[in-house]
Amino acid sequence: MMLKKLTKKKNILKALIITIAAGIAFWLFWVLRLSGESMPIGHTIGLSGGNFTPAIGKIREITISGTIDEPIELQLSIYDGKELIWENNYVIPEIKGMNFSIQQFEKDQELELGKKQYDVRVEIDGKISRTGHIRLIEYNGSYKVFYLKLSLLCLVGIFAFTLFLQNKNVKIEHKYFFIALYCGLLFNFVMPPLGVPDEEAHFLEAYGLSNTLLGKEVKQDNYVLLDEADKNSIIYLHDITSITEWHQTFEIKRSTESVQKADMQSTVGSKAPWTYLPSAIGISLARILNIHGNPLLLLGRIFNLLFEVGITALAIKLLPYAKTYICVLGLVPEVIYLYGSYSYDGINLCLCILIVSYFLHLYGQEKIKIRQLGILGFLMFLMIPIKLIYVFMALLLILLPVRKLNLNKKQCVIGGIAGLVVLVVIGINIVPVIKNAVGFNNVTVGEENLDTWNTLSYALQNKLNTAHVFLRTIFGYTGEYLYNTFGEIVGKGRYNYWNTFTGFSGMRIAIVIMMILALEDSNRNMLSRVKRCIAVGITGMIYLGVFVSLFFIFTKKSETRIMGIQGRYFLPCFTMVPLIVKNKFFNLQINREKICLYGMTFCDILFAVLMFIHYATNYFT
Repeated sequence: MMLKKLTKKKNILKALIITIAAGIAFWLFWVLRLSGESMPIGHTIGLSGGNFTPAIGKIREITISGTIDEPIELQLSIYDGKELIWENNYVIPEIKGMNFSIQQFEKDQELELGKKQYDVRVEIDGKISRTGHIRLIEYNGSYKVFYLKLSLLCLVGIFAFTLFLQNKNVKIEHKYFFIALYCGLLFNFVMPPLGVPDEEAHFLEAYGLSNTLLGKEVKQDNYVLLDEADKNSIIYLHDITSITEWHQTFEIKRSTESVQKADMQSTVGSKAPWTYLPSAIGISLARILNIHGNPLLLLGRIFNLLFEVGITALAIKLLPYAKTYICVLGLVPEVIYLYGSYSYDGINLCLCILIVSYFLHLYGQEKIKIRQLGILGFLMFLMIPIKLIYVFMALLLILLPVRKLNLNKKQCVIGGIAGLVVLVVIGINIVPVIKNAVGFNNVTVGEENLDTWNTLSYALQNKLNTAHVFLRTIFGYTGEYLYNTFGEIVGKGRYNYWNTFTGFSGMRIAIVIMMILALEDSNRNMLSRVKRCIAVGITGMIYLGVFVSLFFIFTKKSETRIMGIQGRYFLPCFTMVPLIVKNKFFNLQINREKICLYGMTFCDILFAVLMFIHYATNYFT
């Protein structure tokens, strides 16, 4: 009893020391990096006018949002009571919804106002659709309050998980679930709304499915129908100018029961709508509770996070070995970033992990039942329509030991029918890809004709050029792609441009070391050398499949490299590592599980802080 109390006190003391050290690091981050940064503060004014109270008293920029089909004239006036103190006229060209800057003041030449209420009057000559608004933007605000909240969140997490990870009675899959969930929520604390690649389109798909779940009309003229409050708040969240302002947008209420068309069409074209079910449930719950804006967005993200982290935890439980490796992979910052968003890349990845895990689970059994084989086939059936390039994972079926498949005639027939269904699904998904590659879809996209893009016929006619593009991309950029796999964060900035945060090299090196360390128990790999080589071949096909697909889908004939490749596309390749690697070199007498989980938890927390710094100083400004 005394020993238990002594151990408990020792663990608490250790947790306190680590937390205090982390607190000092957070303070140094502030002093050395953020204390001198200025934060933009935006004031939203409706197109009918309104009032605002400056926080600093210096206006640096004026923007407008809306859809303008032809140029309009706009007069903007600011009054102090009845006294006109500033006025300007603008001719605004054709714009499509996003924040459009109509005036920027030079530094030290800002529009100076007092810290009191002013009236803004707007006169428009012309037509502007969509729920538009004008924003008056100040600078020189401070990030201190938000950074303090983030620091406290991180420090509480560090203290809790330092104690949690020292508990030997907690299973590794449970440790993973709570660590990944915490890190995912932490990431969502700093991830801007709709800032993940294509997240706007994914959100619309989820919202459309929510309409179906709630028995409402889904689309009109191919545009997703949104509740008025949701459309207005989403537009508003698109145009915010500071991370603090974003966190102050939690009280947006429904004004009417009317529905409006989204101003943007979903472009993801998913043939697997079920992938949006978790986030659609979160959105539906928010709508039932009359919650809109930022909380609605977050609930959709959180339900996605819960589902994908839960699937990964289940996969870890099923694994006969390499549990620590999958924990590390599931805690890679890029993975947590995807799990906590609307993107279907997260669901695709956790399904790949579950497929590999269940395959190894079956491989280690004495006999494989038809039901178990059906479950593995069903998982592949779910995964294939999401992204066709990962269809090669279905070849894992040929690696199962035939001697363990004790099937009768009836079961063989059922298996054959199931296999045929899977082939039909593959065929349905591959036909559009083939048509595009061959060049049958000779249609116009914007002002560009698809014949400006690579096709199979063009590739075959220009073999040397095609080979050059592939070789240049594979051998010239593979290092960059793999480098970004372990820490690339891509966000969409204020003016609809993409900005990329890639962390720093030291963190990537630490993650790779932990992944190697986590594979120590891979000496339990049951696959023969031949089967491991086949697994290498499957991984290679997935890897090359990324290049081939984006060569035809995203690359113009004029390009000298394959465009559109991102590190996240290669994450499923790393799920195959437990099948390939067999450790014959080292057996360290250390607690690998604790070291790896500690290391990845701290990496994710550090990454959240760095991501905040990046977004606070680049995304919103």
